[in-house]
Amino acid sequence: SLLDCAYHSIRIIESQRIWLDGLYIHNRVNGNNDGFHFISAEQVRLSNCTVKCGDDACALFGSCQYITVTNSYFSTRWSVFRFGGGYAHDISVSNCVLHEVYGCPIKFQGDPGSHFENIAFSNLVLSDVTGPISISIGGRLQPPNDKTPVVVRNISFSHIHGSVTTNP
Repeated sequence: SLLDCAYHSIRIIESQRIWLDGLYIHNRVNGNNDGFHFISAEQVRLSNCTVKCGDDACALFGSCQYITVTNSYFSTRWSVFRFGGGYAHDISVSNCVLHEVYGCPIKFQGDPGSHFENIAFSNLVLSDVTGPISISIGGRLQPPNDKTPVVVRNISFSHIHGSVTTNP
């Protein structure tokens, strides 16, 4: 169990072959309390976890690949699965509950040069969430004249159901 961490509860940077199973995170003490924050992580298996946080529950930045998230519960005041630039591919998210998510449960934010490929979301229950899925591309951090393309390819959503709230 990780309770009331000062920053990101678990931050994994440039690592391979990670297995996270049965973790409980309750982290809502300030505005930047990520549950899991991955930067260029490969071959990650996250399962049977409970994450209640104030910011991104599972953030993926840099080159994240070959990641599986399954059988977990997430609640946050921002995004559950946040893809923020870089090259994210071969990722599977399944059999999860996303409850009381008052941001955007699934969020892709692509800066010039970002690649999001071969990512599957399936068998998800979204309960009392706002803005369920967002895919946005553009020069959030780059000069407006940067014309490097963003690639968004082979993203699938299946068997996702739940309820949206307008009063978080």
